[in-house]
Amino acid sequence: MAQVGVKENSANDSPMIRKYLASVGINYPAPYCAAGQYYSFAEAARMLQLQQNDIPIAKTALANVNFIYALRNGKPTNYTANDNDLIIWRKRNGIFGHIERVIGVGLCGWVRTVGFNTSNGNARDGDGVYIRKRNIYHPLQRMTIRGLIGFSGAKK
Repeated sequence: MAQVGVKENSANDSPMIRKYLASVGINYPAPYCAAGQYYSFAEAARMLQLQQNDIPIAKTALANVNFIYALRNGKPTNYTANDNDLIIWRKRNGIFGHIERVIGVGLCGWVRTVGFNTSNGNARDGDGVYIRKRNIYHPLQRMTIRGLIGFSGAKK
């Protein structure tokens, strides 16, 4: 939540966005939705004095790598959104997509999310880190839902 309000100065770039990207080993302007999620986990791990291998998602800038990581390392659950889950979309037949963190669950698949590298729905405000309303059953622009990653059984 501390990152909500960060905005791009130019396409995929600002001092804070460079920190997100650097956390996954990227040193140039690039899409940062997954890097921002990883950065948030890394900062929480640092504050809690945990090791980097305690971070439950992949160190990557590709949203769909996190889904593959969860398939390999997690356990299957029902497709039900919970607070702090990650929702992942995928562009058709590709490796690219988008990832956001669920911060509130409503009815009929509606969730509130925190998304990096997104808009608030108003083009004049530019891209950055925003709270959005999404539906876990509906596509996002030209991307289809890949799935949810949950953390209810995560190590504490």
